[in-house]
Amino acid sequence: METSPKPVFIFVHTQWCGWCKKMQETTLKDPAISSLLNQNYYCVKLDAESKNPIKFNGNTYNFDASFAGRKNGAHELAVALLTRPIYPSSIFLDTKYRIAEIKNGSSNTENFKILIENNIEQ
Repeated sequence: METSPKPVFIFVHTQWCGWCKKMQETTLKDPAISSLLNQNYYCVKLDAESKNPIKFNGNTYNFDASFAGRKNGAHELAVALLTRPIYPSSIFLDTKYRIAEIKNGSSNTENFKILIENNIEQ
């Protein structure tokens, strides 16, 4: 990422979320969507309840089992990126890892394509 900067797309999901699974199986697997994402972004799937530490932008984030409001806890990186942990969420970061846009909730292919195109850095 340092040698070839591109914006970052992060799909925040959980294992139990039905809407997350649906979006992964439909919208994100659509050939036009996957092509658009892969050409213009580094793409990351972030399980918001992952127990693994994640190093990002000079910091290490861990799972927080006691995160308020979540019986399953939440990963600190998901909490740091999202104003409110809503699953699924799509996060678009610029090349400096600043949040450009967050889309909470599921999205169909047509609306998601528009969202991606609106966030591509010119």
